Amino acid sequence: MSISPSNSLAGATSPGVTGGLGVDSSITAAAVLLSVKFRQTATSALTAIAIWLFFTVFYQILVNLVIRALLPDPNTLSEGQIISYNNIILTFLRFVPSQLFTDATTTLLMPSVRSLGPLTMEQMAGAIPAPISVRESLLVVWPQVSGLIAATVVCFALSYYLFMRREIRT
Repeated sequence: MSISPSNSLAGATSPGVTGGLGVDSSITAAAVLLSVKFRQTATSALTAIAIWLFFTVFYQILVNLVIRALLPDPNTLSEGQIISYNNIILTFLRFVPSQLFTDATTTLLMPSVRSLGPLTMEQMAGAIPAPISVRESLLVVWPQVSGLIAATVVCFALSYYLFMRREIRT
C-alpha cells in the first residue's frame, strides 16, 4: 500500500476566477463584529489586522510546532498511521478560513481533484481518470463552503446581538 500526496498539502493556490468571496465575507463579518465590540476605530482595525495576520502567517507555523512536539516522527510510522497523521494536520489547518477557501477553489477549479485528503493506491485503483462534474465537486467541498458560510453567519449574528445589547445614550 503506497500513499499519494494530499492535494491540500501540496501548497496554496490562488483564488483564481472566484475572486475570494468566501474568505472576504468571513473577514468582513469579523471586522463588523470587532467594530461593534470596540468603541475605538483604531482598536477594532488593529485587532482585525492582528487576527488576520495570525491566521495567515503564524497559525501554520504554530500547528507545525505543535504537531512535531506532540506526534511521533512520520518517518517511523506505518502507512495507516501516516494517513491518520495527515488527517490530524488537515483537521487543524481547516480551522482557518483561507484553508477552507483554498480547498474549495482547488476542487472546483481543477475537476481532476477527487479528494481533499490523502489517498491510498487501493482507493485510486478503481477511479476513472476523468474529471468529475461540477455537482460532484460541490459535494466534495460542501463541508468547506458550509464552514465559511457558518463562520460568516455566526460573526454577523454575534455582531447584531452585541449591537442590540449596547446602550446608546446621546
